[in-house]
Amino acid sequence: MPRETNAKTILIVGAQMQIFATFFFWLARFRVLWLASHNEYNNQTKTLMRIMSRFAETILAPNQATEALYLKAGVPGKKLVLIYPSCKSKLGIRSPNSAFIIGCDGEIGIEHGLGIILRSVKNAQDILGTIKLIISGNVTEKNQIEWLSQELGISNRVQVAPSKGQGWMAPCHLFLVIRQRPSALPLSLAAALSHGLPIVANDMLNHREFIQHNKNGILLKDINSDILSQTIINLSRKPEWMDELGRESSRFAEERFSPETTQEKIQAVFLH
Repeated sequence: MPRETNAKTILIVGAQMQIFATFFFWLARFRVLWLASHNEYNNQTKTLMRIMSRFAETILAPNQATEALYLKAGVPGKKLVLIYPSCKSKLGIRSPNSAFIIGCDGEIGIEHGLGIILRSVKNAQDILGTIKLIISGNVTEKNQIEWLSQELGISNRVQVAPSKGQGWMAPCHLFLVIRQRPSALPLSLAAALSHGLPIVANDMLNHREFIQHNKNGILLKDINSDILSQTIINLSRKPEWMDELGRESSRFAEERFSPETTQEKIQAVFLH
C-alpha cells in the first residue's frame, strides 16, 4: 500500500516489531519498510508476517536465501528488493614467500564448522609447514578455540583476533566458509570476495549464491577435516589457479557489493 513520495519513512527491523508496529505506523501515514531477517519462524509467525506485509511498502533482503524465507511465508515477491551489503574492493598484499595464510570468521562455532577447520589445519601442517590460520570477525568462542588449538598442537599456527573491521584479511591467501547448519552468512564473506580471495566452502544453497564452483572458489559436497585439508594443500600448490579464482572473486564483488550499486538500489527504494 504505497504512500505519497514526501511521506515520512520508517525501517522496521525484527519480526516482532514488524508484526506489532507496522499497522500503527501505516495508520500514521508513514512509508513502512522492512529489513528481512534470516531467522526461521513458526507457522503462526509466518501467517502474521504475511498479513502485516500488506502494510509494508518494501522489504529489503540482504541475500537470496533470506528472500526465499519470506516468499515461503507467503509474502508477495513484488514487495521484496534484494540489496547486498556494500563492500569496496580492496586487493590484499600477499608475499609469495610468506606462510600460507587462511582466514575464517569466528562467529561460526566449533561444533558447527570451526572445529573442522582447526582439524584440517592440523592435517595440512605436515605438508605445508608454514600454514597459518587467522580467526577474526565476531569471534564467539575464543576460549574454546584456544583450548582446541592447544589440544591439537597447532596453537602456534592459529591467531585469534576479534575485529569489527576487515583489514585482517589483507595478508590472507584463502578464505574458508564451513557451516554445518543453515545460518546467516557472515558479512566477512563479502569482504573476502572484495579482497580477491578464493573461497572454499561446503556445498549449501546459501553458499551457491556467492561461490561458483571452480570459478571463484571450491564447493565441497562432503565435508570433513581430511577432505578440507587436502583441498587446502592442492590449492596451495597451484598459485596461478588461486590467482585466477581470486580475480573472479574480485569481479563478482564489484558487481554485487560495490558502494555505487548498493547506493543506487537504496536510493531507488527511499526516493521512490
